Amino acid sequence: MEIVILIILVIFGILNIILFFKIWEMTNDAHRIGELMKSIADIEEYKYRKLLKNESNNKSDTVNIKKIDNDIELYSWIIEIKSGKEFQVMKILDENTFLCVNEKYQEGIKLKRFEIEKA
Repeated sequence: MEIVILIILVIFGILNIILFFKIWEMTNDAHRIGELMKSIADIEEYKYRKLLKNESNNKSDTVNIKKIDNDIELYSWIIEIKSGKEFQVMKILDENTFLCVNEKYQEGIKLKRFEIEKA
């Protein structure tokens, strides 16, 4: 009887050691995932700031200084109808497509004319 209990305790001890190392490995993976998420967020912020910088440098670009039906102008504020978010028009790509950014949500997206309304 004592031998059976001893075998069970040895097996239980070995399984505890294995479990300890598996949990340790998982916490290291979680740390790596956290670092990866931070680096992705930094890259996205860099791209956004670069987009804002490039677009603000192109204010005198005559291609971008277009008006569509005297409605949506360059650097004017618009509202996306679907989400209700406010965006600023940074570039007019064609008569129905606008490149818009929003500093609050740190988004830069292309919007069609039917998706927006003037703020």
